[in-house]
Amino acid sequence: MQQNKNLLRDLSDEELIRLFQKTEKHLYFDILYSRYYTSIILVSQKYTKDRSASKDITSELFLKLLVNPPKKEILNFKNWIYSIAVYASFKYIKKRKILVNLDDAEKKSEIFMEFLNFDALFNKQHDLAHLVFLALETLPKEQQQCISLFYYKKLSYNQIITETSLTRDNVRSAIQNGRRNIKNYLIKKHNFNNENFF
Repeated sequence: MQQNKNLLRDLSDEELIRLFQKTEKHLYFDILYSRYYTSIILVSQKYTKDRSASKDITSELFLKLLVNPPKKEILNFKNWIYSIAVYASFKYIKKRKILVNLDDAEKKSEIFMEFLNFDALFNKQHDLAHLVFLALETLPKEQQQCISLFYYKKLSYNQIITETSLTRDNVRSAIQNGRRNIKNYLIKKHNFNNENFF
């Protein structure tokens, strides 16, 4: 029995989640839990700034995974589970109405609030930063330019208008549509969707 457990520990995350989806046997889940429980708490804590809340979020996340395994194939378990943790943490922040520092008045618009903390994804230290960069490269040139100036160079709308000679409406539209297209890219290419987010 112990030998079998040792063999299971050599399996990849993707093999383990696939076996768990197929059989719903807890031994596969237990290995994934032991691999990721602590790191998920740390990922969540980056956003909540509250270790106790992040422990609760992580426990709830794994409980839901145990009770309701995802139906679709998970191609990259680490990215998938981290994305759920980030999403759950954002929901906690919104529910608790934690204040977010939004200095730029344009960022206070309803459009931006739809993507609360979206700018965090462009931090090179973010767990999903490499995927966001790949998504950015798929955008039309105007959207790519405006998103890069706004999120990476931290330029205001007025500065982007000066830099690109675009109108304010064009800048606003390019950023709004660029955000939406990046989100759609993550959904279509990397298994991030509402169902995966429970």
